Amino acid sequence: MKIDFNNIKIKKKLGSGLFGTTYLCEYKNKIYALKRFKILEQDKIINDTNKIWKEIDLYNYINTLPKNLQIFFTKLYGYNITDTISHIQIRTDNYIIDTKLEEMDKSKWVMEHLMDYKGSMMLGEFIYNKKIISKKLVMSFIFQIINIICILNNGGYSHSDLHSGNIMINKTTRKSFNLTYEKSQFRIPYEGYQLSAIDYGSVKSKKYNNEKDINFKKYNELWHFHEITTRILSLITGEQYIFSFCTQKKNAPWFTIKNWDENILKQIFDNNNDFYNSAMKKYLKIFPKGKQLIEILNSSLKEGKILTYKDIKSNTKNYSIQIRFELIISRIKFEFLLNYPKLYIKYMNCSNIGIKEKPLLDKNKLLEILLINNNNTFINYLLREAKKV
Repeated sequence: MKIDFNNIKIKKKLGSGLFGTTYLCEYKNKIYALKRFKILEQDKIINDTNKIWKEIDLYNYINTLPKNLQIFFTKLYGYNITDTISHIQIRTDNYIIDTKLEEMDKSKWVMEHLMDYKGSMMLGEFIYNKKIISKKLVMSFIFQIINIICILNNGGYSHSDLHSGNIMINKTTRKSFNLTYEKSQFRIPYEGYQLSAIDYGSVKSKKYNNEKDINFKKYNELWHFHEITTRILSLITGEQYIFSFCTQKKNAPWFTIKNWDENILKQIFDNNNDFYNSAMKKYLKIFPKGKQLIEILNSSLKEGKILTYKDIKSNTKNYSIQIRFELIISRIKFEFLLNYPKLYIKYMNCSNIGIKEKPLLDKNKLLEILLINNNNTFINYLLREAKKV
């Protein structure tokens, strides 16, 4: 449908982030979400390498999906580029502002997206506020997230940033959905809640020819494994719960501390060296092709330096080595979190007052999952566990 953006009535502000602000709005007696964000003048021109237009392309793909799959995503009904409205991006936290953000803030050009209203509750907030989450519901969350990733991958896309702040949760009366994986279908109960992915600004696609998208296409199986396991492990080890806690308390280190993630690893190395060495060797055996970059990381840590992961990965153009490096360091941190949750929170520089240790599955099961090195084994393991609850 063609949207007359002048006739959209904004009802209230829903939230704002680093780049955009989202509002609850009404259009032709229906409720929608309206997102506004600044763009540079050159961004007005459709460009396959520009993330703004790659995001629009993904929305177009979502609109081609059957309705039973569209419910896992946000639909875009129309977009508008204008210099006739005033938009000031208010950031609620002490974000680190770079030069490009400053340039965008000064731009007169605003882009608007009219989208589905998916409610006001993010998965991270739900986990943070819920005292007890049943294992059946945890398994439903796991397979809904896997389903989202697989639907996109089947179309040649990757969300690339599917953390719990980019997943909305709503109650549903639907009983179950089909998870299709490797030509097999599994009937998964919703357990009363529907998840939907939002915010497609980091999308990767097989159809584009810049370096990141070419590597996503070339090493798709490895990337797919990395995306599924990292997102699921972040959820069920309790990492996403901690992230949500820090965000709720306005004490999230990623807003204020440069290289905050690398700093966690450095503190593990400095203060828990026996653990670090043991875990590093264990995961290096599982992902041996990551050795080159792990050795560079270890040398920098021994010298007391904090090299960014980006700097370390720049030592090779082999994307598969880069991914395996990321798989190793993420598992070192996940295992540390499982064994020393209070220290992990301390190393994040996030106050632990009132926080509860909250892995969503049994610790020993999670330690077993960390040792898996392929999607088939990973998903089949989870399917077996789901049958037990």
